[in-house]
Amino acid sequence: MVVYDFPWPHAVIDDLVDLEFQDRLSLFADRAQQRGDFGLWHFDHGQFTPEIQALYFAYRERLDRLLPHILNCFPHRRDHERLQFTSHLAVQPADYVYRPHCDHPDKIISIIGYIAPKHSRGTCLHTTQESSPSIVIDWRPGRALIFAGRDDVTWHSYGSGADYRATLCSFFIRPGQDPSR
Repeated sequence: MVVYDFPWPHAVIDDLVDLEFQDRLSLFADRAQQRGDFGLWHFDHGQFTPEIQALYFAYRERLDRLLPHILNCFPHRRDHERLQFTSHLAVQPADYVYRPHCDHPDKIISIIGYIAPKHSRGTCLHTTQESSPSIVIDWRPGRALIFAGRDDVTWHSYGSGADYRATLCSFFIRPGQDPSR
């Protein structure tokens, strides 16, 4: 894994999300957007089919195996004693914009996987909350952005563009309530 330092430490990995899992999530997201059913779909609430859940558990195991390497790549991160894993599928409508922000303080490692559609807007990385994007992580289904959230450092924003946007958002968090609920 290559960690880029500008504007703050992050990694970009293509094909982190298994193609079959990505295809199933893409179909799920496409159906959700056709119904106008936008928001967060959590994997631990029985909102997905058994087939998608099985693919999710394989993805989760893959990330659990990668965690020591990921932690090694991001030595400057929020303090924690233990970590737990949580994940959801985020489906946002067209023209959705989420302003520059740093992730919730309980999120230690963030892994954002681009799922659908084929073309969309990626993630903008900023040096400050008010700054223009320093770089943009281009959208490509199967691509993942990984970073260790840090207060007043890891400013990022995103939007959906002309079509909906579906991302697989995975986090290693401090034990407790999932901060994305």
